[in-house]
Amino acid sequence: MRILLSSTITTLAALALVGILFQNRWSEIASFLLIPLSIGTFLLYKKNLKIVIVAILAFLLTFFFFARSTTVPDKVSDNRNISQISSVRDNVENRLQEFQLLITSDNATQQEINQSLQSLITFAESKVDNNNPKSYQDLGKVYEAAMVLGTPGADEGAALAYNTYCEFDLENPECYATLAKFIGLDKSQRQLAASLATKAMELAKTREDVLKYNQLVEYFSE
Repeated sequence: MRILLSSTITTLAALALVGILFQNRWSEIASFLLIPLSIGTFLLYKKNLKIVIVAILAFLLTFFFFARSTTVPDKVSDNRNISQISSVRDNVENRLQEFQLLITSDNATQQEINQSLQSLITFAESKVDNNNPKSYQDLGKVYEAAMVLGTPGADEGAALAYNTYCEFDLENPECYATLAKFIGLDKSQRQLAASLATKAMELAKTREDVLKYNQLVEYFSE
């Protein structure tokens, strides 16, 4: 009987250990069984030092598993959420870069360019997320690229995207600089672009940014 109990506890402890290392489902079952079995073994054979030690180790192992299982998943989930949010912008930027390479290629047909552009716009629109304001900046850049190709409505789409980007953070100098660059494409709006660039310069927090936005102000003030 003692040998059977020791063997059972050892097997269950091994399953629980595997679960700790690999987050295995079987480990949860093993852990639930280990608790009453360890306590029962301790009470029945508390005079047998070897079995008592095995029972105590098994109980401690079970406790450690539960402590780990309640904390690790949350951290993993948080890391996944962070990586998903940060990857949104990278994916749009990567596709935009690929598109820009396509339109400069001598081998690309107009049909391929049009299909690629439509796919890029659809992708950027699908990635817009209020929890990631810069996704609107990316969408604006995509529409801005479409403007170069004369896509109808692209200018309105870019303006809306850039304005929405700024609405999320009125104290963000980069959004005003981005909007200034876009509006400044229209020579008749250079004065407005200069005022937006000035706003960006006023909100800048580092000397480097102040100099960068000042250059933008000077460019649109010429």
